[in-house]
Amino acid sequence: MPVVIKTPGASISGELTPADPMLTNGSLLLVEPAHPRRAWAAGVPAQNATIPNVARTQAAALLGVTPSAVEAIAKNTITATEGVVERTAKGGVNTVVSQTAGTFPRQFGVAIPESIRTYIATNKANKFYMSLWFRPTKNPASGTTWRYAFIIPTSSATTASIAGIAHDGAGTFFSTPTASDARRLGATEVRVGVNRFQAVAANGAPSSGWTAAVTSAFEQVVQYGARLSGEEMKSPSGWFYRVYIEDLTVSGRSFDQVRQRDQALWAAAFGTGGRYEGDSAPTPSV
Repeated sequence: MPVVIKTPGASISGELTPADPMLTNGSLLLVEPAHPRRAWAAGVPAQNATIPNVARTQAAALLGVTPSAVEAIAKNTITATEGVVERTAKGGVNTVVSQTAGTFPRQFGVAIPESIRTYIATNKANKFYMSLWFRPTKNPASGTTWRYAFIIPTSSATTASIAGIAHDGAGTFFSTPTASDARRLGATEVRVGVNRFQAVAANGAPSSGWTAAVTSAFEQVVQYGARLSGEEMKSPSGWFYRVYIEDLTVSGRSFDQVRQRDQALWAAAFGTGGRYEGDSAPTPSV
């Protein structure tokens, strides 16, 4: 039995145990709609609603701000014309996007708060890790390359992203930086059944394509639907479960160290007895 020693007049603040096994100093963002410790409220969040950043304690300490300043933001402007956004039976988010009707900006996604985007832009020479747990259900439109998840903290071209997890109209999945880019520290793409885990790490930002402005133009880290003009009727559909970002320079961990733990947690969550095993959702036609 554990022994608790209380000192008169002393108080304890913060987390005694991290809210998730991935979390460490350097953890910036962890969003998981059905997280065991910090799940979203029932239903689908409204446009610009605050959603839990499971890594808020670690991120707030690193940035020197209050936890409320590092919470994530929901982006939800999809209407019945463009598609359907709903929760799966086990708490993921199923986004079904039409490729025959729609306009922009009509999307569902997760946005990085300005405080974290400012931190990343300021420390863009650092090493960053990103991973995504998801289930693709429809490819992007033919000839389209779609970034499900990306880190672009400033109002810059999408080609200037620090890291990205992407899927093309032919059904090929890949990550950026690509294998030919010296910035790539590692990348993993794993599929078991219909569920997918992807992770990538980058050694700093691209040398060009950046501006100094940290705006909402590229605040998303996860995106389904048309965020910008020209993306209409091109989006894939899929189930979103989790996204994670870590500053490896601060944590001191390598890509492989983080990826191995992350992938093991994903395998357990979707494996026998896992919290997402056998998940299901309606399949509306749009």
